[in-house]
Amino acid sequence: MSNMHRIHWFDEQIRSGRFPNSSWLAREFEISRRQAQRDIEYMAISLRAPLVNIAKYRGLQHLFISEWEELLSPSWLRRKLQQSAESIIDRLAVQHKANVN
Repeated sequence: MSNMHRIHWFDEQIRSGRFPNSSWLAREFEISRRQAQRDIEYMAISLRAPLVNIAKYRGLQHLFISEWEELLSPSWLRRKLQQSAESIIDRLAVQHKANVN
């Protein structure tokens, strides 16, 4: 069976609310655990699947977040404020240095 069948199965498990991992995948398709790990790496790297490890369940889940939710998240806003403050401080330092010379 091709890795696309395995990837499809893995995706269905996640969408069903389960938390599959490489051991599940290896057992289901009678492949080595290392091959299962390569399939998961392929999903994450090549297919850019938004997978996140959920330690509590010892498995993976999709990370669903829209751009709008990300833009409104407190951590994103905090990062942007920090970047703006650093930019203002840098510009003031340059102006001050120019005025002193």
